[in-house]
Amino acid sequence: MSECLVAIIILILGLIGRNDTVIYSVGSILILKFLKQDILLQMLANKGLNIGVIILTAAILSKLVDGSVDVKTLFETFRTKLGIVTLITGILTATVAGRGIIALQNNPEMVSALVIGTMVGVFFFKGVAVGPLIAAGFAYVIMKLIK
Repeated sequence: MSECLVAIIILILGLIGRNDTVIYSVGSILILKFLKQDILLQMLANKGLNIGVIILTAAILSKLVDGSVDVKTLFETFRTKLGIVTLITGILTATVAGRGIIALQNNPEMVSALVIGTMVGVFFFKGVAVGPLIAAGFAYVIMKLIK
């Protein structure tokens, strides 16, 4: 039970901050832990990031096949400041994230600071713990600076 203490605290903070993403995420892993589903927890720990990135990427790319974005609109986007800035921030974010995965694999002690920093951003600055949205956020900030 003591290994769940931090997760329980994060769950309580998620409830106080009314952050559904945190509530569902922590709630899910606590349920798996209480149901003694250690194999599923281990699979989540080992493969969850990749599965999450696949789902997130599919959600973003679904706009290409649901009619929301056609080929003409896609190419016209790269003629605008917003399109160019977003392209650059996407490249930078993907590059930095790739380096981040290597850093986390080589320095597991970074996970604690990463979790705390992410939770501070989520709870106190209305952030979201999702990578591709970071690229959009950087694009937004850069566009505000350009204007």
